[in-house]
Amino acid sequence: MKVRIAFSVMSRVEEPVLLVDEVLAVGDKGFREKCYARIEEMLSEGRTLFFVSHSERDLRRFCTRGLYLEGGRLLLDGPIDEVVERYNADQA
Repeated sequence: MKVRIAFSVMSRVEEPVLLVDEVLAVGDKGFREKCYARIEEMLSEGRTLFFVSHSERDLRRFCTRGLYLEGGRLLLDGPIDEVVERYNADQA
């Protein structure tokens, strides 16, 4: 319930830059779908989204650029598909 309230409040703040950290990892399907719709609405308004997730599907859905970090170091900054592919290759 706390995550739902936090996301609802955060998504209505009129800031140009937002940080969403694993918020979609919790909650039921209905909650996630509402979050997806709100994130897409914010992106269409031209807002910047820093989206932290382990969901490859969500990263590809919302991001055009990715940062691959390991141990506090930046390993790659590039197009999201390239970053996800590099991450997957490193994990294999």
